[in-house]
Amino acid sequence: MPVIGTSGSDKTNILENLFLGTKAECICKGKKGPKGTSYGSTYIACDDLIVCGYHPDEPKWAFVRYMYGIISKDPKAPYYENIRFSYISPEKIPSVRAFSPEQSTVIVFEDVCLVPEYIQNQIGQFFGNGRH
Repeated sequence: MPVIGTSGSDKTNILENLFLGTKAECICKGKKGPKGTSYGSTYIACDDLIVCGYHPDEPKWAFVRYMYGIISKDPKAPYYENIRFSYISPEKIPSVRAFSPEQSTVIVFEDVCLVPEYIQNQIGQFFGNGRH
């Protein structure tokens, strides 16, 4: 799903909201989510969230990483989910074959439109038809 817009158009904010949903707010305020859901819910559920880009300390992604750390820390917590967040540079993009079909993995390519052609080709493998 492409999220496209000019600089400052809140693309990262939109993605942050999709990956955290109401969960972050519910955990921080210690309350149940809408309609009694267990501490909120996310809109894009996944086992692994990988952000690929050159700015690992971008504040919004740092907050998502922090919240994923809280959500996945204690299996006894009512808001627990077995999820992982990682940040990789575009030079470290793995092959699509490296991912397990049993895991739900989402990769966000952040501000990579001007990377060299060989990296663009690596990104292109994620937009082909089916699994390679």
